[in-house]
Amino acid sequence: AVENGGEDDREYTIVVQEQVVEDGEVVERTELDRIDASISAGSTGTGDREITPTAESGETVRISVLLFDDEPPTEPTNENADEDAYFWVTVADDPEPGADE
Repeated sequence: AVENGGEDDREYTIVVQEQVVEDGEVVERTELDRIDASISAGSTGTGDREITPTAESGETVRISVLLFDDEPPTEPTNENADEDAYFWVTVADDPEPGADE
C-alpha cells in the first residue's frame, strides 16, 4: 500500500529489488519489478504483486521495496529511496506436484 497524505495528487515509482547482503553491505542488487502509481491526494493505493527471486536454491536474499516520489535515480538504493521496506527470503526449489496433498 502507498498512502498519499499530501494535498496534491502524486506520482510514485516503486522499485522491487533482490539484494545479496554480506557483512551488512549490499554487494549485489537485481531489479525484480518496477511499478508506476498515481495516487490521489489523501488516498491510499493498494495492490498485490508476485515476485520470483533469481537467487540459487538455498540462498538467502533480501527483498527490498523502494518508494520514490516521481522518478527513481539511475541506481535506486534503500538509502536514496523516499521510503523503503524489506524482508528476507530463503530460496527453495519448487515442490513436487502433489507434495502438499
